[in-house]
Amino acid sequence: MKTQLDNINIGFMRNSLYSFKQYNNIPKNTADLDHFVLELWNDEVFRESIFLASYELYNEWARLCQNDPSLSLVKRNKINNSILKYYIRITTRSTPFGTFASHSAFELNSENKNIEAGNMNAIHRYTTLDLSFLFQVITLINRDFPEVHEYELNDSIYKLGDYYRYIETTIQNEKRVYTLSSLEKDELLDFLVDTIADQSYSFDSLVALVAENVEGVSEEDAKYYIFSLIDAQFFKSGFDICLNEHSPLYQIIQYLSSKKGIHPELDTYLETLIKMDGYMELLNSGIGQAQEYYNEIFALANQFSILYDRKYLINSSLKRNLDFSPVTREDLSKIKKGINTLTCFWDKGSETVNENLEKFKSAFYTRYEESLVPLVEVLDNESGIGYIQEQNNENDFSSLLDTLSWPNSNNDSFSITYNKKIHEFWRRLINKANINGDTAIDLSQHDIDSLQNTEEVSLARSLSVMIEKVSDKIAISSVGGTSGTNLIARFSNEDEEILAPMNRIIKEEQNDDHFIYAELLHLPDNRVGNILLRQVKRGNQLSFLTKPSASENTIALTDLYIKMIDKRVVLFHKGLNKEVKIFHSTAHNFDYNSLPVYQFLCDLQHQDVSSALVLNIGDTNYLMYDYIPRITYGEDIIFTPALWRLYQNEVSGVKTKNNTESIKTIKEYLSDKKVNRYFFISQGDNKLLIDAENENLLLFLVDELRSKEMVTLTECLYDLKTDEFNNEIVIPMINRNYKAFKTELDHHLFNINISDNKFIPGNKWLYYKIYCGNKFSDKILQDVFPDLLPQLSEEELIKKWFYIRYSDPDNHIRLRLEINDSKLTNTAQIITTFNDYFDKYISEGIINKVEMGTYDREYERYEGEFIDAAEHIFHYDSKLTVNLLKNIPNNDDLWLYTIKSIDTYFNVFNLDLDKRYEVINKLYTQFQREFNVDSNLKKQLDLKYRNNLNIISEIVETDNSPYFSEFVSSIKENCREIENLKTIQKERLVSSFIHMHINRLIRSRHRMHELIIYGIVEKYYKMKIGKRKYLVS
Repeated sequence: MKTQLDNINIGFMRNSLYSFKQYNNIPKNTADLDHFVLELWNDEVFRESIFLASYELYNEWARLCQNDPSLSLVKRNKINNSILKYYIRITTRSTPFGTFASHSAFELNSENKNIEAGNMNAIHRYTTLDLSFLFQVITLINRDFPEVHEYELNDSIYKLGDYYRYIETTIQNEKRVYTLSSLEKDELLDFLVDTIADQSYSFDSLVALVAENVEGVSEEDAKYYIFSLIDAQFFKSGFDICLNEHSPLYQIIQYLSSKKGIHPELDTYLETLIKMDGYMELLNSGIGQAQEYYNEIFALANQFSILYDRKYLINSSLKRNLDFSPVTREDLSKIKKGINTLTCFWDKGSETVNENLEKFKSAFYTRYEESLVPLVEVLDNESGIGYIQEQNNENDFSSLLDTLSWPNSNNDSFSITYNKKIHEFWRRLINKANINGDTAIDLSQHDIDSLQNTEEVSLARSLSVMIEKVSDKIAISSVGGTSGTNLIARFSNEDEEILAPMNRIIKEEQNDDHFIYAELLHLPDNRVGNILLRQVKRGNQLSFLTKPSASENTIALTDLYIKMIDKRVVLFHKGLNKEVKIFHSTAHNFDYNSLPVYQFLCDLQHQDVSSALVLNIGDTNYLMYDYIPRITYGEDIIFTPALWRLYQNEVSGVKTKNNTESIKTIKEYLSDKKVNRYFFISQGDNKLLIDAENENLLLFLVDELRSKEMVTLTECLYDLKTDEFNNEIVIPMINRNYKAFKTELDHHLFNINISDNKFIPGNKWLYYKIYCGNKFSDKILQDVFPDLLPQLSEEELIKKWFYIRYSDPDNHIRLRLEINDSKLTNTAQIITTFNDYFDKYISEGIINKVEMGTYDREYERYEGEFIDAAEHIFHYDSKLTVNLLKNIPNNDDLWLYTIKSIDTYFNVFNLDLDKRYEVINKLYTQFQREFNVDSNLKKQLDLKYRNNLNIISEIVETDNSPYFSEFVSSIKENCREIENLKTIQKERLVSSFIHMHINRLIRSRHRMHELIIYGIVEKYYKMKIGKRKYLVS
C-alpha cells in the first residue's frame, strides 16, 4: 500500500563540527601520532570540546603536552588514542554531543548546494547548567527555607481503601529513587485534600487551615503537622523546574527574584546564579573559549556547598546558521519514492511487538475484562496488576534480598520472524551479487511490486524521515516515530526558530475534536532532564511528579480511566468524557528503570503505530550473510550501505601478534574481504570511521578484534576528498493516510463502583468454571445442562443461568447461576445438586477440574443499567443454544442456525434491513482486518455462500422452530428496556449479543467462525437489499 506523505516545507540538519577534509589530517604512521596530538592542543575549538566532554581527559592531555615525565608510555598511548577517537568524532559524527556537532533548521526550496565547510562565525552557541546541579540547588533551598514557598498536593496522590497512596522521591548516589508510600486517611487529611484540591497554598495558609479548623490545636502544633506532611512529600513545593518551559536557570532566577528581600541567604543564591548566567553568556559569544570563564563558573558553583561533577556541570550545543537548503524539491521526490519502495518489504508479522504492553493487555483482561477502571488503581502493584508483569513481585522490598547486588540474567535467545516471499527474494539477490562480485543491488532492476503488502503500514499522523545527503544521493536511514516532534523538540528549549515549525506539526496532529491531546511531563532522573527539556505546547499536559507548565491545562492522573476495547487499551478522561492521546515529544529511551505509570503512558503511544519503517531484508538473511552489498533504488536512493562481518578466528594471531604484525595481517584480511578503504566500525548507534591505509586507525580495528569474536563494518558513503560534512537530516512529514481508532463511551460508566458489580460465590451468584475438552463441552451442554438447570429452577433455588465457552488458556465452560433471593441460605443445596450431576464426569476424566470464581458483571459493555436485561437475554440465549445443540442432528449444520439467530436478534431489537446490513458489514470489516483476508479467501467465502444460499434462505425465512419463538417471546415479555434504547445503543448491544451467541453455539475457533459467518450474512443482506431495490423499481 503506497503512502501519502506531505512535508511541511521545513527540515532539520545535524552536522559534525568539522568536515571530512579535516579527518584526512590524521597521520597515517604511528610514529607521527604523538606530534599530531600535541598540535591539536593548539586547536582552541577542539580543545574546548574535549574540556566539556571529559574534564579528566583534558587534564591528562594537558600533562601530556607539558611532557610530564611521570606519564608512562602506556599512559601516553592511551591518551593519544582517546584524543584521536574524539577527533574522529568531531570530523565524522553528526549525533548531538556537546560542541562536537551542530544542528540547523532550513526551509525546503529548489536551491541545490552540497553541505560543505562554512564560516565558524555562522555558528551560534547555547550554554546551560546541568539539571542535576540545578535540582540540587532547588533541593537545598526547599529544605532550608520551607516557609517561603507555596505548596500543592503531590500529583501522584490517589485514594485506596482507608489510605492515601502516593510516590515519594529521594536522591541516592545522584539518582532519583521513587517509592510508593501510604498515609492512613483521617478527617483532617480528608479536609486538606478536599480543600486544597488543585490549588496552591502558602505555608502560612496551610498552617492557618489546620489551626482554624481543628479544635484545640495551637499554631505551633499546626506548623509541626504541616512540616511533617511536607517532609513526607504529601505536599510538594512549587519551587521546581518545568521541563516544558524556557531555560531552567531562567526559571530559578525568576522565582528567587520574586522572593527578593525575604532572606539575605536567598538573595546571595540569586546573585550567584545571575553571575553564573553572565559567564555562560560570555561563553555563548563564540567557540574555542578560554578556560577562565569555566573556572569562574566552577568557583561560583562551589559557593552552594553541594557535590557536583565538573565534567557534567556545563552543557553546550551549537546551531549552524544555514543560508541554503540542503534538500531540494527533487530530493523530496526521491525520498517519497524511496519510502514507497520500503513499504513493499514491510511485513506486519515482522513488526517489533511491545511485549510489556501485550502482557499488560492480557493481565488487564483477565482481571477486569471489559470494565472501565481508574488508571491509578490498575497500575498499583498491590491492589491492581501493575505494568511490567514480571516485576510485580519485585516491588516488595526485602531487607534480606535488596541489599545485595545480583548478577544480570543473560538470555542469549531471541525470536525471529520468517516471511517466505521476502526472505527468498533477498536470498536470491544477495547470492547473485556475491557470485558476480557486485558491490550494489539496484532494486529498480527488479520486480518489487509483487511483494507489496495489501495491508497499510500504520504510520503515525506525523513522523520523521531521517536521511543523509551524500553529494547528490539520498541515503534513507529510517521512517517513523510516534510524532514528527520527537527528534527536534530537545532543541526547542533554546532555539526559538524551531517553535514555529513544531507548532505546525502539533496542529496537524491535533485535528480531531474526538480526542484530548496531552504532552507527558515526567523526570525519570535529574541528569536525564537535560534531554527532556522542550517547549511543546499541546494545550493539555499530564505532569507526573514534576512541575507543570503554567500556560497549559493540567490533566490529573486520577481523572484517567482505561478500558480494553477491540484488543486495544483505551485511555479516557472522566471529566471531559473523551479519549486521551498521550504524546512524549522526546527521543528518551524510557524502557530502563522507569516508573510503571511513565513507561505505560510512553508505551501506549506506540499501540497503533508501526515501528520504524526500514528496509526489511529478513531476519535470517541479515544474520546469515557475512557480506551484504549496498542496496539502492537507481543511482540516487540508498537504503543500506554495504556490510561486512569480520571474525576473530579468521584473523591469524590477532590476539598474540604485536601491533605491526597485526596491522599487516588485518590489511591482508580486509583486502581478501574486498572491504572498502573507508568504513565504519559499527556497534548499534556507535560508529568509528576507519581508513584502511592509516595504521593509527587500523589499530582501533585490531583492538576490536582482540576483544570481540565478531566485528561489524559498514561502508562509508561519503567522498572523503571533498569538504563535505557528515550529516543527518530530519524531515517531518504528515501522513495523509492516517486513520485514528475512535471509541465512544457513555459518561455514566465513570460513576460505576466496580465492587458493586463483583459477586463472590454465594453473594447473589454462583460462578463455576468447568474445564474439559471442546468435544466434551458439547456433551456437558447436551446431557447435563438440560436436566440440571431446569431442576434448580423448578426447586426455586435459582432465578436464571447462562454460560459461555472460554479458554485461559485451557478450554472450559463458564456457568453463572443467579441464586433466588429467598433461597440465599440454600447455596449449599445448589452446590450439592451440582456435585451430584458432575461427580461422574470428573471420575471418568471427562471434566479435568471445576473451579468457583468471582462474577464480574460486564456493566459497561451492556450500557450500564441495561445489565439486568442483558443477563435475562444471556439466560434465554443459553436455553436456545442448549436446545439447538441437543436437537440439531448434525453438528456441522449449527453454523447455519447461527444465521437464523443473528436475524432473530435483529428482529428482537427492531432494526430494519439497512441497519442490519450496516451492523454486519462493520463486524465483517473488523474481522477481515484481524485475519488479513485476501482475495483467495474472499472467493472461497463467496463460493460457500452461493452453495448454501437456498438452505440459508429456508432456515432464516421459513423455519418456525419453537426454540426461536420461545426465545423471542421471552425477551419481548421480560426485556422491555429494549424499546427505550437509542439506535446506536441497539447496534452496539446486538453486535455483542451476536458475538456471545456464536461463542455459545460453536465449540471452537470462534473468531474464525465469526469471520466466515459475518461474511456470509453480509452477502445475504446485500442480496436482499438488491432484491428490494429491484422490486421497488
